[in-house]
Amino acid sequence: MTQSDFLPTVTDPLAAPEVRVAAWREELLGRIVKGTLVVGGIACVIGAYFAAQAALWHISALNIGVIVALVAQVVWRHRLPFDVRVTAFLMLGLGLGTAFMREAPTIALLYLSTVPLLTALFLGLRASAFSLMFTTSLLFFMCWLFDLHWPIKGLESSPWRQWFLMSTNFLIVNGIITVSTAVLIRNLQRTTEEAITAQTKLQQLAMFDVLTGLPNRRLLADRLSNTLNQALRTDMKGAVLFIDLDHFKNVNDTHGHAVGDNFLKMAANRLVQVLRRGDTLARLGGDEFVVLLASLSADADTAAHSAQVTADKLRASMEVPFEIADKAYSFSASIGVALFPKIGQTADDLLREADTAMYSAKQSGRNRVVFFEASMQIELRQRLELENDLAQALQKGELSLAVQSLCKAGGAVSGAEVLLRWKHPVRGQVSPADFIPVAEHTGLIVQIGDWVLQEAFALVQQLHDQGRKLPISVNISPRQFYQSGFVEHVRMLMKRHSIGPGDVVFEVTEGLLIKDRDDTIARMHELVALGLQFSIDDFGTGYSSLNYLRRLPLFELKIDKSFVNDATTDAADAAIVRMILSMATELKLKVVAEGVETQAQVDFLASHGCHSMQGYFYSRPQPVAAWLTALSQPTAVQPILPA
Repeated sequence: MTQSDFLPTVTDPLAAPEVRVAAWREELLGRIVKGTLVVGGIACVIGAYFAAQAALWHISALNIGVIVALVAQVVWRHRLPFDVRVTAFLMLGLGLGTAFMREAPTIALLYLSTVPLLTALFLGLRASAFSLMFTTSLLFFMCWLFDLHWPIKGLESSPWRQWFLMSTNFLIVNGIITVSTAVLIRNLQRTTEEAITAQTKLQQLAMFDVLTGLPNRRLLADRLSNTLNQALRTDMKGAVLFIDLDHFKNVNDTHGHAVGDNFLKMAANRLVQVLRRGDTLARLGGDEFVVLLASLSADADTAAHSAQVTADKLRASMEVPFEIADKAYSFSASIGVALFPKIGQTADDLLREADTAMYSAKQSGRNRVVFFEASMQIELRQRLELENDLAQALQKGELSLAVQSLCKAGGAVSGAEVLLRWKHPVRGQVSPADFIPVAEHTGLIVQIGDWVLQEAFALVQQLHDQGRKLPISVNISPRQFYQSGFVEHVRMLMKRHSIGPGDVVFEVTEGLLIKDRDDTIARMHELVALGLQFSIDDFGTGYSSLNYLRRLPLFELKIDKSFVNDATTDAADAAIVRMILSMATELKLKVVAEGVETQAQVDFLASHGCHSMQGYFYSRPQPVAAWLTALSQPTAVQPILPA
């Protein structure tokens, strides 16, 4: 018999150990009583018959009483408490032992021996010890009371010694059996408790998030399926809310994962406090949470309104400052909402719809609630197709570089910027505004950026071979900039292509400085020490700070075209451009104006000291070969209007 044979038959496999052992004892008592009724009933009937033949009416009555008592145990097993039935069964054993002691002392010993054993099985070690001492004392008392003589050789003339010897051996033999049984049951309970604890931990790991204690993806999927099926039966509308904490990565990057984990716990507690008792909050991983709102209303509009109200409360709860590392931080959340049930909708569909709506909320500026629409699924599918095509574009040779000149006011070329282009065999020319964000999101920007860097360095080498020295500007993404080993990789490429000081300008955006600023500045200084120069692209549109301008090893500012466009007609834009040019002069920084398209813009910029200009007025982006050819031709500045 294995250990599992002792386990009780209970519905809940994670019931408390004492409950499982109690159920096992209950089952054992029932089987013993039924077995005793069958076997003992036959024996009692036969015993009652022979006792009546011998005119031992009290023995005959006792046998009949035993049958009645056993039948009562079976009939009333659901009405009487367990302890009462156990006590009655033990008293039956004691009664039989006492009754048989005078006429059949050997049989009496057998009955008395069952009492401490059964006590150990049903009531435990302490009760069995008391029962053993009581039955031993009762045996000695009955030996004296009935003046029993036991056939023990050498002690025929000393009944007291006979009684003492019988009682002592009864105590020893039954003590061994009783204590062994009691210890076995106690160890069984402990083993069961350990098994329950292990099962509970396994269930926690399988069904609940380790960090927050919330349901995980597996348990959420189960509840989604059940809730969706119930909604289809009852026609009650519900909603799934997909929550993503905006810019959570900055917490991990700035304060470390331990602080980030603590923040996630606090965020989970905030979200739980907003929800109703019957709602489900699950954590899918990272900074993603899902809320399941069941039975909102039978009316779709009312259900949507309830979901909107709850989503707004959840979003607002994240805006209350969190105490992190003794500082207060405010966060936001992007929430996507999908309503259910719909015809043919599955749990996976529902979660995907809410996720799609959340992604749309992020694309729309974050910190907002967006409901799922069918058109979003089409857009998501198109985006996934774009991601797949972009992942293969580099290998298939679909990416190329274009070069746009940077010119002085008079038209002399003072440098150039390399720009990435993608010509898809089916889509045709794909706009950088469409595929660069995808590359950033998927991480492909690192691989693509490295290719652009190598091509740009190769272009510089070609210029050197032609006897020209023009600085080439290359856009560097934050993800590429923060890659481990980036500085050493750049050093190796510069050595391979004989890149010297001033040959290459790295264009970075102001968003680069959101991350660890000290590390950013240190890395920039390392690259400047190699001979590279830095330019802030789209200056004035991002995280502008005079403090970082003073600390960064900058070479150049590029005025965003949004300011240049209306600088000649809008007083505010003109003031901004003049301010940037004046500030750059004081900081001894070079300035490049982007998006220059008219002579009026050239005149305005030149009159305020702009060093270089870039735009269609001077040249469109050209393939590398065409641009190199154009360099050798005389410069003729003609306005080139946008296509």
